Amino acid sequence: MLHCLAGRIRPGGFHHQGQSTIVRTIQQGFTLIELMIVVAIIGILAAIAIPSYRDFVARGQVAEGLALAGGIKSVVTNAFVDIGTFSGLDSATNAIPSAISIRGRYVRQVDVSRGVISVTFAGATSTSAAIAGAILTMTPSNELGSIRWECASDTIANKNLLPKSCR
Repeated sequence: MLHCLAGRIRPGGFHHQGQSTIVRTIQQGFTLIELMIVVAIIGILAAIAIPSYRDFVARGQVAEGLALAGGIKSVVTNAFVDIGTFSGLDSATNAIPSAISIRGRYVRQVDVSRGVISVTFAGATSTSAAIAGAILTMTPSNELGSIRWECASDTIANKNLLPKSCR
């Protein structure tokens, strides 16, 4: 046991009148500044991670639209080979399914008009706000007997959400 006499600490178990006992406390918990630093770090990480995650989700939803369009591309290509023109290659004609019959979790419909495939994404309740209601188009062109597809979207503002082949 330690006792203090006139500002000096001396060991011993004796207690003299007028002496005060030094009480040591062990720190428990965190200081306010430590908690503030942790909150600031979490805030910075969240500010970076949340927008990145939203873009990641939107890119996945766009990929679903491209996958659905991919199935129709082969049907349009086969119909072009049969009739020799893109004119008349519309939904519900030439073995092309109707627009509303091709749907996905994030895709409202896939429509074909004169060979051009239009993927319309669903509303904001089921898709990312960045692509809600947007339209992605796949335009075919005849290049000496080969069909070349060009992917584009005028309604998706953030072009980073599109695959590299569509930018």
